Amino acid sequence: MKRFVTILIASGFMGTLLLWATVCAAEPVPGGTTLATESDLPSLPPSGKVVSDTAPPKAVVGMIWVDSTSNIEYIFDGSNWVPHTPPAELPPQ
Repeated sequence: MKRFVTILIASGFMGTLLLWATVCAAEPVPGGTTLATESDLPSLPPSGKVVSDTAPPKAVVGMIWVDSTSNIEYIFDGSNWVPHTPPAELPPQ
């Protein structure tokens, strides 16, 4: 009986997570970008990088957007476009 209750609780928890992920994936995130769903994947650039003056309307975590106006590179963290600055060059030795 204890095993049955554990399985029931675990399956309810997993169902809640699945429902939460489905609802959250459809919500807009700051910058007007929404998380891409599986059906959006074919419309995303195969390189995972976009150069444009506006943020892409759909993105996946890790996607790169280069703002062509400011020439700043951003990485999508799932909810925001985070500015990415290249590492500083090492001083000559």
